[in-house]
Amino acid sequence: MAINLKKYAAVICISLMTGISYAASAQGFPAVVYVGTTACDAYIKQVTGIPAKAECDKIQWKLSLDQSGKYLASLTYGLQEQSGPGFIGGGKSFQIEGNWTNETGTATDPRAKIYRLDRGKDQPEILLVKMDDSILHFLFSDKKFLIGNAGYGYALSRENN
Repeated sequence: MAINLKKYAAVICISLMTGISYAASAQGFPAVVYVGTTACDAYIKQVTGIPAKAECDKIQWKLSLDQSGKYLASLTYGLQEQSGPGFIGGGKSFQIEGNWTNETGTATDPRAKIYRLDRGKDQPEILLVKMDDSILHFLFSDKKFLIGNAGYGYALSRENN
């Protein structure tokens, strides 16, 4: 399979000049990638579609937001492996994809930049606030911050910062 390098030349140039990492989406648009491990409480189960009764204390995320307004979130969830970084039994993995939009304002900051991830008809949306160029933080539907626990928070970091 031949790759059209002209298609990615501008992205490669921007990446080399700025040090910012981009991934190519399936549509060929550059995507910004955020990664992290969050807590797995009832609210986050609801908005991601993880079954309410699933045994889960953490979720590993890889979220790609492309410039065309599409996103892809790869998630693995389950119980923390004892004395190790993984999941008991490897965890369960799935993907969420759809469209994302920008809006402005949280419950405490009317100028904050919000990413709204649409999961489709009759599905709850996922909201994240841009803390800075490197960090996104999950929000409740009322745009208040999700608060983590002793083991995990609710922030994703830009990959390869």
